[in-house]
Amino acid sequence: MNSAMECRNLQVGYPGSLRTGTAGNRYSFLLQDVSFSLPRGLITGLVGNMGSGKTSLIMALAGQVKWQKGEVVFHEHPTDGHEWSYARDEKSIRRMVSFVFEQMECPKSCTGKEMAATVKKLEPWFDEAYCMELLNRLSVAEGKRFGDLSRGMKKRLQLALMMARRPEILVLDEPCAEVDPPGRKQILELLQEFMEDETHAILYSTNMTDDLDRIADRILILDSGRMVFQGGLDACKEAYASPGSPFPTVEELMLALHTVTHS
Repeated sequence: MNSAMECRNLQVGYPGSLRTGTAGNRYSFLLQDVSFSLPRGLITGLVGNMGSGKTSLIMALAGQVKWQKGEVVFHEHPTDGHEWSYARDEKSIRRMVSFVFEQMECPKSCTGKEMAATVKKLEPWFDEAYCMELLNRLSVAEGKRFGDLSRGMKKRLQLALMMARRPEILVLDEPCAEVDPPGRKQILELLQEFMEDETHAILYSTNMTDDLDRIADRILILDSGRMVFQGGLDACKEAYASPGSPFPTVEELMLALHTVTHS
């Protein structure tokens, strides 16, 4: 499998008293021993119940929270076996991968056009013309101030800015949250277009599991800070299907594995 990114035995803990991690430390929440690969050419869905650790995992993948154990590595394409890590290669990683977070922070007075111009100054490879094209496709007014946009429109703006960086990897945290149905359709179509290049990879974290039923190839399921399943989505659905019944949805799979894990 041609992997774009790997997460190996990752532990992310927040100080508290509920759980015990490595070396006997106590944590209020613990993302523990999480390992997976993100293959090129595929859309990988990340799901889990509220509080399962999805956002904590994405923040760790982005290098925005420290982890107590494990590592996150990235592979250049085509790979010669060399692994990039934040400790040695942060600049290269930042160009290779774009993150769309659950919330976007920006001065309220800035417009989409102004944001694109600012990113272009910071990152010369940023495709400003493509960003304007994406804003138009996503029905985001390029001259409207950020503070006047709805939360759904802010999500579309953030996606356009990140895709215009021309990354190899997209990591998305609830990209369609609070986006209306036509906007969701547009976003999913854009992601499928992005994946027409088989060197690309997507990690798509969401509670809107029907999006993953439509576009995901693989699935990762977190439960209480642990990875309880990872694999091909069709194979997983087939394994959990009842004889003579339709394949289960991603939501039904998640609920079934939650029941097994806590039984």
